[in-house]
Amino acid sequence: MEDRYVEVGRIIGRFKLENKIKVESLLDTVEELLKLNEYYIKTLTGFKKIDLYVESIGPNHLIYKVENFNPKLIDHLKGKLLFTHYKNLPKLKENQFYIADLEDCRIYDSTEKEIAPLKRILTDGKNYFLEFLDYIIPFTKRYVKSVDIQNKKIVLTEIFFQEKDYLK
Repeated sequence: MEDRYVEVGRIIGRFKLENKIKVESLLDTVEELLKLNEYYIKTLTGFKKIDLYVESIGPNHLIYKVENFNPKLIDHLKGKLLFTHYKNLPKLKENQFYIADLEDCRIYDSTEKEIAPLKRILTDGKNYFLEFLDYIIPFTKRYVKSVDIQNKKIVLTEIFFQEKDYLK
């Protein structure tokens, strides 16, 4: 798990005419992206390390100077995702999770009886939602009783079952 690659940013495009790119953070803050020191892009032959050095910081993006990349190909990076090794991610506080940690989880009812696998995690930019079966529910304390990353288990609250007919 520590060696897997995790998405941390999206390349918006070239910055000016120089060998620089503008990157939006897929982490909670730009500061978290700034703490990373190892980046990769996914190519047809696998992950390739890309050397990036911070040039400037915006409210929701960073400008990086690109070192080990052909300047003529910088425009082809637009839209690509930046990755890092899972082990490089900042440590989380209690009851915080990375989307990558939740992706393989299964959903359980409040008595811990398995319901279904988690299909995917959605976001509107501020909030996160869990999709399973025919439901999309907010990832909040109202509906999520507990999360056990080690056992890949998300346990729902009783409130979900009281309201589930309204949530479809």
